[in-house]
Amino acid sequence: MNFSLIPQGKLLVLYDGNCALCQSSVKWILNRDKQCFFVFASLESKIGEEFSVRQSPGDNTEATGSLVLVDNHRIYRRSTASLKIAQRLGYPYAFLALFLIVPNFIRDAVYNLIAVNRYRWFGQRCWVRQEKWQSRFLD
Repeated sequence: MNFSLIPQGKLLVLYDGNCALCQSSVKWILNRDKQCFFVFASLESKIGEEFSVRQSPGDNTEATGSLVLVDNHRIYRRSTASLKIAQRLGYPYAFLALFLIVPNFIRDAVYNLIAVNRYRWFGQRCWVRQEKWQSRFLD
């Protein structure tokens, strides 16, 4: 994995670029990320492919349909990625990180239920990014 693709001091959020829920989540993060911690790329982009295929060495699980957070050479997916993002956004969202004490298999079961149904429940759409956020996207 080529971590040099991520600007120094930034955390990379990979999301499903075809998913209305995922795009809304990115907008939600952008509106609350006052410190500009995060940069973004879709899972379908070249940089998305670079980081989303494996969670860790030896892990053959694909991240397709999963939120991915790359933070200081560590890769988090699904519910853990979501909670780590909330943690970085500060008060009051950081309190959501308390759910990290819930076992991963329970958190991810809920996450996966939403992920599997996201197109049916929220739809698909093409997102036109606002100019003010263009520099925050790597794809």
